Amino acid sequence: SKLGSGIIVKNALPASLYFRGLGKESIASVLRAGLSWYSLGDKLSLFADLKQVLSARHRAEAFLGSEFRPLSVFGLRAGVGELFSGGAPLWTLGMGLYAKGVVFDYAYNGRRGSAGGAGARPPR
Repeated sequence: SKLGSGIIVKNALPASLYFRGLGKESIASVLRAGLSWYSLGDKLSLFADLKQVLSARHRAEAFLGSEFRPLSVFGLRAGVGELFSGGAPLWTLGMGLYAKGVVFDYAYNGRRGSAGGAGARPPR
């Protein structure tokens, strides 16, 4: 078993752009901290992280996920995100194909009009 942790600040210097005729667009700073746990010879991975938007009044959100990798070239993932945000949780499913230096990653998040998944996996 291996335990890992990490912290990132995204858009550390908040900024705003003004578009003529469209208005102001703000880019918020985001703090994200998480833990990862690998077991069964790295075949099973569990992830948990918290996300806080720093430059606005948002609730912290939590994300939980897991990946099962029965083969070194194939992995299945499931997760739930946006916990504690005040809305419905975001359920996700995904799969990955891994080859020498190339990764094909597919994620489904169940929300209409949205791309991407909930949370991110650290590289191995």
